[in-house]
Amino acid sequence: MGEAALLEYEQGRSIWHANLGPIGTPQLKALHEDLWDILASNQQDGDKAKGAVAVDAFPGLGKTTAVLDFALKHHRQVIEREGAFTAAGHERRPVCRVGLTSNIGMKEFNRSLLEYYAHPGRTTGTAALFAQRALDCVLECETRILVIDDLHFLKWHDRNGTEVSNHDKHRREWRRMLLALQKRIVLCQKFPGMLADELSDYLYIRTTGHIGSLMTLINRGCQRAARTGAELLDEELLDQVKLDAAAERARKALAKKSARGRMTTRTRSRATKNASAKTVA
Repeated sequence: MGEAALLEYEQGRSIWHANLGPIGTPQLKALHEDLWDILASNQQDGDKAKGAVAVDAFPGLGKTTAVLDFALKHHRQVIEREGAFTAAGHERRPVCRVGLTSNIGMKEFNRSLLEYYAHPGRTTGTAALFAQRALDCVLECETRILVIDDLHFLKWHDRNGTEVSNHDKHRREWRRMLLALQKRIVLCQKFPGMLADELSDYLYIRTTGHIGSLMTLINRGCQRAARTGAELLDEELLDQVKLDAAAERARKALAKKSARGRMTTRTRSRATKNASAKTVA
């Protein structure tokens, strides 16, 4: 491989590792099934209320990734079925996604909607006008899904809710996710079981089971492995990769449990096999 071709390959591999996800975990698949059900049932006439979904969890668990992956699938499905333009000649936009910042009010929210549609009246007007213009855009572009990222930033008159954690602590599911992730890694010295067997406990301890931290660790580890010529992931290399402070603090507590034999991510059969191998050795 010539120098120019090698540089192109390394750049392509770097971009690939930076975009490994999303991984089809059982939680993601279950969420998508629920979203398809709700979307299919939301075909009532305009005078009837339609259902909505709130995806709530701690940061770093992949809420945005899971929802945007679903939205992309729906967008492609609709465009393939109905075309890129509506019967009236407007650009069809099956999905509208708006990201909110702290303390945003309804006027700013509707302005954000108009920004997404690139409406010429998005800079001036009253709150009522912004709302009407946003509704016109939704109807003319035949938008069926509105994704509001970080809805908790929106100022409500009365807000109640409970926080739900969807930590992935089931051993078999953790292993399946690592196996799926391992298939996507492009490193010359990669071997079967590199993640799911050799690094299973290590990866859980480093990331405390948060998929956001896991994807960051694998991405940065792959970048370092390719750059240094190691071409595989192991504890020595991953120890050099920096993660968020919260994950590093929690790592110490989990490491102590693991050292005392009180915690493992290995399935029962593999944990027993590993213990037997150590005894024989």
